[in-house]
Amino acid sequence: MNYSTDIERSIEYIEANIKERLTIEMISQHVGYSLYHFCRFFQICMGIPVMEYVRKRRLSVASTELYKGRRILDIALDYGFETQSGFTKAFRKEFGYSPTQYAVRMTGIQEYISGKKTIEYGGWHMVPKIITKPSFKIAGYGIKTNIADGSFTKDVAAFWDNYDINGWECKLYDQLNPPKHGESEFVCRSPEIATA
Repeated sequence: MNYSTDIERSIEYIEANIKERLTIEMISQHVGYSLYHFCRFFQICMGIPVMEYVRKRRLSVASTELYKGRRILDIALDYGFETQSGFTKAFRKEFGYSPTQYAVRMTGIQEYISGKKTIEYGGWHMVPKIITKPSFKIAGYGIKTNIADGSFTKDVAAFWDNYDINGWECKLYDQLNPPKHGESEFVCRSPEIATA
């Protein structure tokens, strides 16, 4: 059996119905598996249960709605949460911030990247400082995005969500077996730098 094709079909179905009422039964029926078999192979392939995946995707997509100035209650209801408090609790658990805090942080980062302002958190001004460091190697995963059209913050948030869901950190460290490592977000404005 080609599980990867069936996983892809189930994910496409989830994405197409992300704002609709979704159940495990509906998803498993769509790909033509028994409920038990579908749940089992989805968790093996994706590393998380089906409905946890759905919840994470809903929160990820909902996070992009926060930039549009919509009310949090409306966003919560659009993505299958019955109350604003339930959405806020799930959002904080997933991202570490309330929806309001997240929107403020992401808007601030977007304005900082575009050069409109410096970022201020808790009274501290974060002014960039360029320093020279000895050369070092970077190994990781990359994405291409466009700062000009405003998709940067959405693309980065989606990347980090997939980073967690797909277990990319463990896979990278298992392959490289580094004695010392850390995580960082590295932004390159020039394609030449990104491919060097």
